[in-house]
Amino acid sequence: MIKLDTLVLIDLFNTDSMSKKYDTSQHKEAYKNMAMYIEGLRIITGITDVVFAAYGSGHELYPTNTDYIFKDNALFPRDSITRHTVYDIEDKPELFENKGILVAGVSFYTCFRQRNTGIFNLLESELPRDVWSAPEITGYYGAQGSTIDSVFEETKTHLQLITATKQDFRSDPNLRWRKVELDDTHSIFKAEK
Repeated sequence: MIKLDTLVLIDLFNTDSMSKKYDTSQHKEAYKNMAMYIEGLRIITGITDVVFAAYGSGHELYPTNTDYIFKDNALFPRDSITRHTVYDIEDKPELFENKGILVAGVSFYTCFRQRNTGIFNLLESELPRDVWSAPEITGYYGAQGSTIDSVFEETKTHLQLITATKQDFRSDPNLRWRKVELDDTHSIFKAEK
């Protein structure tokens, strides 16, 4: 069985603080589905720490903080899960050193990878034992190379959060992802350089 220790939530911004560019009702539904999958992974893998990394949220003090659905006591019971706000691995290296890390968030092609607590920096730091994610807990707004603004300009519609697919992970040009089945309904992918 795979043992994970720390869950990192990247840029899962509060839907109440989103601009009119975004389809907030669709985001709420996507977030709900992500949260349910995360709950299953937390139980199966024994995660004990959650890191909130909504950049620009002022350590979860500003309206842009991580959406409330990811702070629910049922999802992360306070008696067994310790909560942290961390924007750089070096802020609290003990959360990452020799640990199994699960990364969830937005956007699969940019922030999810490039933030200071993102996949690339976790792998380059060589602190974690291993780094994992899953399509069901990862989203994006457009194809690789797209920006939120370019997608909005192109579509002229409210942006919907696209949940990543297994194919997105398999065809990733920057990382190799190895899939591991945890049970009949849950699987995760290990990031490898």
